[in-house]
Amino acid sequence: MKKPLLLLSALALCVGHAYGKERIYLDDKFDVEKDSIIHIDVPVGSVEIETHDSDQVVIDIVVKEKNDGWFGGDDIEDAELEKDISGKKVRLEVDVDESQQEWRVKLPKSANIRVELGVGQVELENVERDVMVDVGVGEVDVELTDDNYRKISLESGVGGADLSGFKQVDRERAMVSESLYWRGEGEYLIDIEVGVGDIDVNL
Repeated sequence: MKKPLLLLSALALCVGHAYGKERIYLDDKFDVEKDSIIHIDVPVGSVEIETHDSDQVVIDIVVKEKNDGWFGGDDIEDAELEKDISGKKVRLEVDVDESQQEWRVKLPKSANIRVELGVGQVELENVERDVMVDVGVGEVDVELTDDNYRKISLESGVGGADLSGFKQVDRERAMVSESLYWRGEGEYLIDIEVGVGDIDVNL
């Protein structure tokens, strides 16, 4: 009678392992030059960025298996942060297909932000420099510290866009898409595009 019990126990252990979601935690800190361009590329997940009074970029990332099924996603055990720095240009990514990634990043206030996200959500806080975001499916929320911008462009292919705190905003609304444009006398620019989803930019 013990063998069937052992067999059932072993089967239960295998099922639990197959459906378990593995996680890898990554972190890094490094200095960048003033006015650097920080480019973050993420396939699926979330990107949360806030600025601080420091010359350091501070990164915390959680990489998870994308699927919970029997065959799961790619092996994430070897996941690592890839960092390409060339002068003031910094490119960051964790190149693991079929993974879900949660990024929490602190950037210098002087940094210019570039984010490419396939599916998920982007949140930017206390932003005061250039912002360029491209999301396939998801949402983008941006909080600005001032209106020192010369151009703001928000485009959602299927969804909505909202720009709060700015006057004389040009709005174009089609059947399922929406675009907003604003021009000012400032120094910087914002260009955000979402294929499917919503964009909110607030001053």
